[in-house]
Amino acid sequence: MGEVRRVLDTSLDRTLAMKIMSTALLTRPEAAASFLAEARQTAQLEHPGIVPVHEIGRLEDGRLFFTMKEVKGRTLPEMLQERAQGADGILLRRLVDVFHRVCEAVAYAHAKGVVHRDLKPDNVMVGAFGEVLVLDWGIAARVDQPLEPGGRVPGTPEYMSPEAQQGGGVADPRSDVWALGVVLREVLGAAPGAPVPQDAPPELAALVSETAGPPAQRPRDAAALAERVEAWLEGARRRDRADEHVQRARTGSEGSPATSATGSPTATSGTVRRWWTAAWRRSWTSDPT
Repeated sequence: MGEVRRVLDTSLDRTLAMKIMSTALLTRPEAAASFLAEARQTAQLEHPGIVPVHEIGRLEDGRLFFTMKEVKGRTLPEMLQERAQGADGILLRRLVDVFHRVCEAVAYAHAKGVVHRDLKPDNVMVGAFGEVLVLDWGIAARVDQPLEPGGRVPGTPEYMSPEAQQGGGVADPRSDVWALGVVLREVLGAAPGAPVPQDAPPELAALVSETAGPPAQRPRDAAALAERVEAWLEGARRRDRADEHVQRARTGSEGSPATSATGSPTATSGTVRRWWTAAWRRSWTSDPT
């Protein structure tokens, strides 16, 4: 629908991104209405994970534009590619955390009555300082808004739910949940539609399966999805802390017996094994199911 340029805001001496409507759309009133709707709808979604809109206007040639915060960083596909190539630091936990923050941004939109309708890795940007942003709300719709009939449905087929591809009906957050499930499938190392790898965390693999089910069987919205992902992340953090305690206890038991401040022997290897078992049992039994 348009192009994006880097521009200078001379009033505040800052660089912004400017989205400009395509010249070919000048004679199409419905295109102008859609462009305005995108700008206004995005401007109403004030969340750290959604790019803020600063200004809307019209150029001398009649084309509409709006300006936004300029985002520098990497797209999610770039991060997935780096992980696939074995790049240091692009670990599963990091990617799941990025996905969780995407869910939180979309959950905010759902709470405001907005369905994105084009969620995919290309529309996720990870900034240079760790910020995660969901981009391109150009075909977003209000919840329960009537949608285009079959044959005129916008979106990206690999990330569209079956009901969205059929066209018609109304905008439903559960279509976004389907798309988020496809993104999670990629985070776990599979292509859209491909089986999740067998070594994927079972809780996340099960969540992918749920998002791919009929609408009534999916999580109700992105907030429900975010809660499940957060539960997995918290469980992983607890297991990490347990591992750290075990490692410190093991280090103290290697070689000659470690001693306490009074000179008495401290934990033996048998004590370490018992502590290790108890720590892992606590970390697993306290995880939400």
